[in-house]
Amino acid sequence: PSLQKSGFLRRQPLWHRSVRLSATREESCRSPMASMGALKRAVALVALAALAGVDAAECRGPSTCGCSNNEFCNFDYGSSGGCESCSSFSSAAACGQDGLPSDGKDDCVACCFGSDSNDGQCLGPSACGCVSGTFCNFDDGSSGGCEGCIDDCYGDGLPEAGAADCAACCTDGGDGTIQPMAPCLDAHASRLGVSAVPETASDLYRAYFCQYASITAPNGKPIEIFGGSDLSSLQIYRAKSILAFYLEDVADSLYGADKGAVADAMADNGAKLDMPNGAHEEYGAGTALEGQELYWAETPVEGDAWFVGCDYDHRDAAFEEILHLVHDNGIGIDRAGYPDGALPGYQAVIRAATDHAQPTSLGGTGLWGEGADDWIEELADEGSLTQEYLASVIDVYYGLWAHYGAGMWGLYGPAARADIETLDPNAWAMVPQFFADHLTWLAYLPDTFEGTFTLSFDEALCYTHKSQYYRHVALLGGNDADLVGNDGANCFGVNAGANTVTGGGGDDVVMFRGACADYDVACDGGTCVVVDSAADRDGTTTTDAEVLSFDDGDYDGGCGAPRSDAATACWALVPEASSAPAASLDADSAARHRVGLCLVFAALFVILATADAISNDLD
Repeated sequence: PSLQKSGFLRRQPLWHRSVRLSATREESCRSPMASMGALKRAVALVALAALAGVDAAECRGPSTCGCSNNEFCNFDYGSSGGCESCSSFSSAAACGQDGLPSDGKDDCVACCFGSDSNDGQCLGPSACGCVSGTFCNFDDGSSGGCEGCIDDCYGDGLPEAGAADCAACCTDGGDGTIQPMAPCLDAHASRLGVSAVPETASDLYRAYFCQYASITAPNGKPIEIFGGSDLSSLQIYRAKSILAFYLEDVADSLYGADKGAVADAMADNGAKLDMPNGAHEEYGAGTALEGQELYWAETPVEGDAWFVGCDYDHRDAAFEEILHLVHDNGIGIDRAGYPDGALPGYQAVIRAATDHAQPTSLGGTGLWGEGADDWIEELADEGSLTQEYLASVIDVYYGLWAHYGAGMWGLYGPAARADIETLDPNAWAMVPQFFADHLTWLAYLPDTFEGTFTLSFDEALCYTHKSQYYRHVALLGGNDADLVGNDGANCFGVNAGANTVTGGGGDDVVMFRGACADYDVACDGGTCVVVDSAADRDGTTTTDAEVLSFDDGDYDGGCGAPRSDAATACWALVPEASSAPAASLDADSAARHRVGLCLVFAALFVILATADAISNDLD
C-alpha cells in the first residue's frame, strides 16, 4: 500500500502526462492574464469549491509574486517566481505531481486548496477526496490518504495536519461511521458476474466503490476488483477477463505452463485493482485506495466508440495497469521494497531484455525510453524499469499501438508485433515464455453496438490491429449486429436482434442461451437460420459456423446431439452469473441527486456567463 499510495504503481502515463502538464505550466506563465479560458476555468473551480464548502486560505502568492486571486506563486526562481492558475490543478495532491519546487508546491496547496492549517475546517474531501466518516492523514505533507475516524486524533501518531483534520472531520458532523455506497449495478451485471461490494470488504472500500468482481487463486484467497459508480459492469468484466488471461496457463511455455503459484502470490500479497470514476489526476475523479488504479476514462471495451475509433485520448490502459498488478505482486520484482513473487527466473529474463533495450545513457540500445531521461531516472529510483518496459512490449504485442505508429506514446520503437521480432529479439523470445499468442476470453460488445465487428485484420478498420488477436466475441442487448471471425477457432454469442455470424478458417461455434427445442433451425448448403421463440433472448441468427450449440447440447441435423469438445470449450468461457440483484438509488434519493446537480450547474452557468461578459469587456 505504501508503494501504491506514493505513486510507485501509477507508472503508465506519468511521463506522457508530465509532458502535457509541463506545457500547461509554460503557457500559463507567458503573461499575467494567460487567457480568458483559463480565467473561466479558475472561476469555475472556485465555484465548485464554494459549493463544496471549501474556504480559501491565506497564501504567499499575492504578497511575494503579485499573484491574483485563484493563482499561486511557483517560486521557480527560488525566492520568487511566476504566477500560475489554480485551475490547472484538480487537488492538493496534484500540486506535488507537476514538478514544482517545494515552495511552489506549498503555495499551490495554500492558495488553491487551503493552508496546511485547517483552521477547524474538514479538509479531507477537498485535499484527499475523503468521504463522510473519514479524514485525511496528510502523511505526505500537503496531501495523504483517507482513514476512518478514530477516538483519539492527537494520540495516534498522526502528523499535526492529519490530527487536526481528524478532529475537524470527525467531530464536525462526523460520528466515525463510514457510510457504504449504495450498489450501482447495471442491467448486465448479473450476467457478467459483477456484484455489489461484499460486506467482507473494508469500510473504506465499501464507501468508495459500489461494484465488485474477483478471481479466486488456487490457495482459496481472492484477487479483488473494485469499481466506481460511473463504470459499466462490462468495463469491470473486461478488467477481470484480462487479469484471468494473464493468469491462464500457457501450455509448453517455460514459465507460464502452471501459473498457480503466481496467482497464489498475488492473493497472499493482497493484490487489488481499484477502478475509480473519471480520469487520472483530473478534477472530480474518484479515489484509488490500496490497489493498482485503472480509471474509467482509460478503460474502453471492445465495440465501444473508444475502441472502434482507436481513441488515444481514452487509450486502453487496462493491459498495462493489470500487468503491473500481476508483475509486482505475482511474478515478482528483483528490487527492494516489493513483495515476494513466484517467478524470479522469469524476472531475470525480463531484466536482461530491459537492460538491452533501455536508453543509451544506461548502457542500452535506446530502443525503449530514449530521450525521456527524467522519467527513466524516476523509474530507476522506484525500481520499476522492468515493469514499464514489459508493459510497453505487451501493449505492442497485442496490437494496441499499431495504429498510433509507435509503441507507448513513442517511448518504445516497435509499433506492431512483427516489429518486435525484427527490432527487439530479446523481447520476442521473452514474451512466449509466459504469455499466450492470442487473447482467449469471451469479449462482450456493449448493448449500444450496431454494425459489423470483425476479428479479421482490415487495413481500413484501425481497431482490427487489436481485434485480430481475439478469438471469441459475443453481443449484448438487442441491436441488429453482425460478427466476423478469423482463422482461429472462434466462439460467438448472439443477442436479441438480427445477427449474421460469419466464421473463419477454424471450427467455429455459435452459442444460444436456450434449450434447442425453443428454436427453429433451418439449414441449407452450409448456412443455417436459427430463430428463437423466446422474446428478448437470441433473436434471429444467420450463420455458416460449423457448430450450433444450445444450453442443453449441440444441433446435428436435430436437437439432442452431445456437446462437442469445441462447444464445451466455448461454454467454459461464459461468465458465471452473480446472484446480487442490480440496485439503484431510491426515488427520493435520485430526485435529491438530480436537484443538487441542477443547482450546481445553474450556479456554474451564471458564473461562466459572467466570465464571458468580463471577457467581452476586456476585448
